[in-house]
Amino acid sequence: MIRKMLLPLACMLSVAAAAQIPEELFNDSHDVNSLGAWGPYSKQYAGISHVGELSGGRRVDFAVMPGLYRRSYSVPNVLYESGYHPWRVDPQMRDITYRFDLEWKDRVYVDVTYHVLDSLRVLVGAACVNNTDLPQNILLHNVVWTSYDDDYPRAEAVNTAGTTVRYGCDYTSFEPAVRGHDYALVYDGWMRGEARDGRSLSGSVLRDFGRNSGDRVEYRFTAAEACSEGSFALRCKLAEGRRARLKVSGIRGGEIELTGTGDYALVRFDCTLEQGVNRLTLESLTAEPVTVDALFFGDAAAVAAVTVRPRPLVYKPALTEGDNSLLVKYDGLQNYYAVGWDYPMTEIKEFANSDLDVFMRRAVHRHPPRYFTGDRNGYYTSVFMRPIVLAPKSDTTIYSLLATGSRQQAEAALEEFRGRGRALAETVAGRSGGNAIPLLPEAADYAFGEQLLEATLLTNVVYPVYTQQGYIRHFTPGKNWNSLYTWDLGFISMALNEIDPVKGFETIRAYTTGEGSQSAFIHHGTPLPIQVFAYSDLNNRLQSDSAAAFLYPRLKRYYDFMVGHNPHSTIRMPSGLLRTWDYFYSSGGWDDYPPQHELRSRTELYPSVAPMVTTSYYLRAAKILRMQARKMGLRRDVAQYDRDIRMLTDAIQRNAWDDEAGYFGYVMHDTAGRPVSLFRYQDGSNFNKGLDGVSPFVAGICTPRQTERILENLFSPDRMWTDIGISTVDRSAPYYSEDGYWNGGVWMPHQYLIWKSLLDNDLTDEAHKVAFTALDTWNRECRASHNSFEHFIVSSGRGAGWHNFSGLSSPLVNWFYSYFRIGHAATGFDAALSRARFSDDCKHYTAEVDFEPAAAGRNVALLLCLTPGPDYEARLDGRAVKIRSPYPGLLYVSLPATARTARLEVKPRKTHE
Repeated sequence: MIRKMLLPLACMLSVAAAAQIPEELFNDSHDVNSLGAWGPYSKQYAGISHVGELSGGRRVDFAVMPGLYRRSYSVPNVLYESGYHPWRVDPQMRDITYRFDLEWKDRVYVDVTYHVLDSLRVLVGAACVNNTDLPQNILLHNVVWTSYDDDYPRAEAVNTAGTTVRYGCDYTSFEPAVRGHDYALVYDGWMRGEARDGRSLSGSVLRDFGRNSGDRVEYRFTAAEACSEGSFALRCKLAEGRRARLKVSGIRGGEIELTGTGDYALVRFDCTLEQGVNRLTLESLTAEPVTVDALFFGDAAAVAAVTVRPRPLVYKPALTEGDNSLLVKYDGLQNYYAVGWDYPMTEIKEFANSDLDVFMRRAVHRHPPRYFTGDRNGYYTSVFMRPIVLAPKSDTTIYSLLATGSRQQAEAALEEFRGRGRALAETVAGRSGGNAIPLLPEAADYAFGEQLLEATLLTNVVYPVYTQQGYIRHFTPGKNWNSLYTWDLGFISMALNEIDPVKGFETIRAYTTGEGSQSAFIHHGTPLPIQVFAYSDLNNRLQSDSAAAFLYPRLKRYYDFMVGHNPHSTIRMPSGLLRTWDYFYSSGGWDDYPPQHELRSRTELYPSVAPMVTTSYYLRAAKILRMQARKMGLRRDVAQYDRDIRMLTDAIQRNAWDDEAGYFGYVMHDTAGRPVSLFRYQDGSNFNKGLDGVSPFVAGICTPRQTERILENLFSPDRMWTDIGISTVDRSAPYYSEDGYWNGGVWMPHQYLIWKSLLDNDLTDEAHKVAFTALDTWNRECRASHNSFEHFIVSSGRGAGWHNFSGLSSPLVNWFYSYFRIGHAATGFDAALSRARFSDDCKHYTAEVDFEPAAAGRNVALLLCLTPGPDYEARLDGRAVKIRSPYPGLLYVSLPATARTARLEVKPRKTHE
């Protein structure tokens, strides 16, 4: 099917017109702004959600939950394997399909597709299929509910007219007396001193202010007029019976004393307000931690009237039933929500419980009741359709409509659905075909695995995630990780660069910050510069000078912190090597990597031990940013990168190579920060036989001898090479384990970076081996299980870990596009493409190529997918260069690196008849 359907599209779709980044996306937002109000944002059950107000921290969820009538329900919990699979999603996320196998495998199933029509409407199609020889009875629960952020405020201030409020972290400045390692890199992009607390008025508080004497915080606000009898109220908390003294300046002078009750309390103080800008500064005089929730400013009477009361979370909606329709209104949300359907045998069910997983299934045989009451910490309203009888070898599709807006808008949408529901279905039925991409015939064997991975990646997006004092929609490695995750999202950005470069740009932007931000970047988890690597790919793919220029200074802030140019960073050691143990326990994302795992039980060694991956990857980041700085004419930046590259290279080469093992090692330092030895296993062998030990190869700093030894280790079946790819740990090492998480496993991310480095050395056969082994492994597992796994176990070759995972598995997308997508160019790190263009028929390619200076004197590889058929030739600055084609349409172009920008042209070779 792939061979027949996609190839003809090449003539129509192969123009390599770069996606444009809308100018309004050049902003400081950490949200993926191009996502719609409707999306697969739920953190509970797989379906579609609506976010009416991004700042609100609430969403309304909808999910179709199929089952076998009077037998079972399929409740699609996103937090464990629950019988559904992300199946197919288009790049614009307009059509989102989940597969529910009611009888494994592909015998009886329901494909639920959410067709986003516009910002107010979603058409839902439930395609029920019976591939068996027996009749089947199907049911559908169309469930709607509302969800709150975990730290949604459970308290509210009332009678606040005439006052101005500043929440604890709305300060102008906060300067702790003791500055920790995280002073300029606060975890999760929170504010300095911030903590989340649902008992607060905003969901956030300034925690532990005053832990040290000399902590200082300042708040500013504007008063419309002067007031000599002003007041401010401080809502705060400190331990019961404890007392804290604070020095006050600004609108009030002197000292104040707080006495703790163990809970939040409002404490009022007199002050004088000036017309215009006022300030209040608090400085701790005691070492007594205080949690600051909010401050209210105004005249004495207005502030005295302020009180705080509980704000319960209201889950139960008001319902209005109509003709095959249901109108839903949730407390505190402006919008109405409507559900319409076209199936006659339907009734409404209501479940008052925190979850449906066990509660709903236990109710499957309780047929008559409408109401099912549990713990009341949630409320699910279901449009229950039953039975849907399927004859043998038959199928049918049941349609529903979701709508939102004002009551009038929601009712109008329902009325339209009653009149032309099937016409709407016909409108969306064929639109996904326009998203097909032109592929080489060899893609056929790998298309299914790619389909599942892209569907998983595009549905692994959640709301709300909290960062930088606001809520965002955010891609995640898997919905088990309901948070930011820095290095995983770097790889997701790389994949999105292929699927939708606009989202690729936005996910890089999400982890960077502008000047003035307290945090050098958004940090969660392993702090590796994968966003810089994604930036390199994005520039090659997008060909946008404006996008490159926008991201560059933000990525440089990130880089500068991580190599020690920020004075608050604790990462760079006196030896020049980098170690990030202060910020996260994992240096390379590999949880149980042997020497790293050993350090977790010997934490006293953390200050003295440096791995290789951090220094190596930031070395590569320096080279990437240097190439961009040269292009932008930033000479001072170029000079800084030159110095950094020399320093980091020297630190590795002087201290870390172990020629006997053929690996670089963790480096031990003395108390003065001087390197003294390699970190060795108990038998004296190098403790770093694995991916960390070969990471300087990714940096591009290895000598020929080192490269030879590293390649020998990488591709030796007795060491790192396996039938399913590169093992995380050398299998000949005494500390190799068959039952570990990373140790004993094959993962994709570092393999992908090694693959790019193989291209930098023009080792296209070895790169092909890495990529196609990964693709074969992936697709074999997808066909077997329909799952998108984290990693693969060496001893069995099977997938394992999280089942709907996309974070560190997303390099499969890049390999697929690099080897199969017509109109695609891929390089390693040492070549940057600009002014690149494919002809309309994808038989002619031109580009300007800049090379990393260290690559001079060797060849680097370019992978190019063109329309199969012609015999192609390639010229660099008019000189013929070597070109190979392992199969029609895929070209390996060998480029001699030069010190200047070179012009590449690839076109059909002229023939003489």
